[in-house]
Amino acid sequence: MNTMDAVVNAANAAGRVVRAVITRAPVRVTEEVKAERLRECVQRSGQCFDAESGRCRVCLCFVKLKAGLATERCPKNFWPEIR
Repeated sequence: MNTMDAVVNAANAAGRVVRAVITRAPVRVTEEVKAERLRECVQRSGQCFDAESGRCRVCLCFVKLKAGLATERCPKNFWPEIR
């Protein structure tokens, strides 16, 4: 993935958040879900997660931010479904 793809992904994510706000859908996940998502990424440090930058090597997101958003999913499906 190149920088332009990362910008497009970020813009799409922003659109999903705006849509959630407009439709009054959940925007944030619980702290427990966020922590579980972060654990999944850290376990893959070196594989998909760059611990030094805090970014995903697949979608180039900032994992701490993305993990807290109910509108977002892991591109490799490593995060459990939100219940």
